[in-house]
Amino acid sequence: MKNFVLYARVLISLGIFSVLRYIWYQLFQKLKIYKRLQLPIQVKKKDFFVENIKAKSDLVNNKQWLNTHIYFGWYLINSQEFPNWFKNPFNGKVFEGSSKHWSEISDFDNSLGDIKTIWDVSRFSWVVSFAQSASIGNQKDLTKLNNWIHDWIDKNPPYFGPNWKCGQEASIRLIHLAAGALILKQTLYSNPSLLSLVRIHLERIYPTIKYAIAQDNNHGVSEAAALYIGGSWLKLQGNKEGDKFYKTGRKWLENRAKVLIQSDGSFSQHSINYHRLMLDTFSIVEVWRRKMDLKVFSPSLYIQLSSASNWLFQFTNFKTGKVPNLGANDGTRIIPFTDSDQCDYRPTVQLSKNLFCNERAFKENGIYNLSIDWLDLEHSKTITKPRKSEHFCKGGYFLLRNKKSFCLLNYPKYKFRPSQSDALHVDFWIGENNIFRDAGTFSYNLNDDEMLGYVGPKGHNTIQFDNFDQMPKLSRFLYGSWLKSKNVLFDFSPELSFAEASYKDWRNVNFFRRVELSESLLKVSDIFDGVKKIAVLRWRLIPCNWKLSNNILSSKYCEISIISSVKINRIELINDFESRFYLQKSPIQILEVEIIGDGKITTEVRY
Repeated sequence: MKNFVLYARVLISLGIFSVLRYIWYQLFQKLKIYKRLQLPIQVKKKDFFVENIKAKSDLVNNKQWLNTHIYFGWYLINSQEFPNWFKNPFNGKVFEGSSKHWSEISDFDNSLGDIKTIWDVSRFSWVVSFAQSASIGNQKDLTKLNNWIHDWIDKNPPYFGPNWKCGQEASIRLIHLAAGALILKQTLYSNPSLLSLVRIHLERIYPTIKYAIAQDNNHGVSEAAALYIGGSWLKLQGNKEGDKFYKTGRKWLENRAKVLIQSDGSFSQHSINYHRLMLDTFSIVEVWRRKMDLKVFSPSLYIQLSSASNWLFQFTNFKTGKVPNLGANDGTRIIPFTDSDQCDYRPTVQLSKNLFCNERAFKENGIYNLSIDWLDLEHSKTITKPRKSEHFCKGGYFLLRNKKSFCLLNYPKYKFRPSQSDALHVDFWIGENNIFRDAGTFSYNLNDDEMLGYVGPKGHNTIQFDNFDQMPKLSRFLYGSWLKSKNVLFDFSPELSFAEASYKDWRNVNFFRRVELSESLLKVSDIFDGVKKIAVLRWRLIPCNWKLSNNILSSKYCEISIISSVKINRIELINDFESRFYLQKSPIQILEVEIIGDGKITTEVRY
């Protein structure tokens, strides 16, 4: 009965229409309706892109795919041959069900491992790299571009195999084909073979768009973008079928901006990486709209995207482009016009600020300007105002900053389903150094215990009570008893800024956290009650030589003192891992402080 109540409350929070769309999608799969609707289609077997003298460029190109295969922005395989479209390069296993219709394939196959290892190379990010290389005069890479697409189609006939399983994956492929056409100046005069490939992708995306919308995340944005871009592409080439896709895509793009982006710019997913994906998707849509001279979107859409651009700008380190590893992170990065590091968010910030705010986020010249240059856009001359401490009240984020340091405190504000138990997590930076850091995600294809080490309280700088999660886990991607914040208060000043919030969890534990930041001190005060056995405070630390003595932890960066109102049962440095990139983990140390029962713990960081 208790579980029934939990599920009922979550279903209400998700929304009746989202739940019905999900059920409808699952029913269509069970009844094999999608298989009957999506009949095999032949792709015209001619070159997709041709040489175009008007596309000649002298810009610096992304070289990541020219001599290697790159997965998730970090895993390299030295090869110029076709990738194996069904091979997991991390364990060498090959998917055996490539002859099955996509609707008969599971997202999770333990014999293969993480299906994203197959999907990543089939997202066609290499189209951008090869198209750029061709535009600066490397004819062999134009040939390579066409050959790779031909090989992919031969091995992935329409709607069969794992690479047709996800509508979002098909959408990202189409978006990269459009980016290649923009680079090579082949949007208005496209080869019939390219247009046939675009249409085939649209026919995969269109029937399941409402399932994507039901998820209230980046899936709906990506798929609406693909329908809009692909539909208008066909329409402007004289194909009347394109109008249906174009109108559907436009409708849902307007809807997703209105529903998923809140007035302060916060996105529905509570994830910085997925916030980037959303902004990059809307950015390429807006560029496409301008290049194809399509009708402008509503003023409200541009207002939302301006706020979302500012949101990401506020989180991004100017010198490195790095951000807190907040929320789910599967390493997604689309339209890679530069070969900058996967963790460098400046290209997205610079492009989106230019498009939606008519501002220049970073005034210096840098690799982050290349996206604007490759898309033939003018650089705004208006420099964005200097940053200060911010409160994003719709998403639940406090950003405290001064000349030396930056601190994030995120508190539970769940209009949309949370993906991690990271309430009252603190992320702390001194300059470019991320002192207190998030564990990341590593993989979506983990067992429950492994996953908790990343997405649960153990993966964040917060307190875990009685070894329980902050919210009960109902499924791989769904929590029950969503937390609600209380006592939210803040004050920002040049000398001292503070922010505080609290919550009561599903086991009636009360947790209050206050963060104070000055130019030489970070102070975190934690008060909690309702604990049955133990409370464990964790600080996930930047890798370096840490030394613990008499409840004081020291390193070259700072000195950390722990003060407790009750006797500390255990304080120690333990070895663990963090994941900065998807499917990559590296060793770190965690300071764990354990007390019995209720109490107050104060952490002071001097730097």
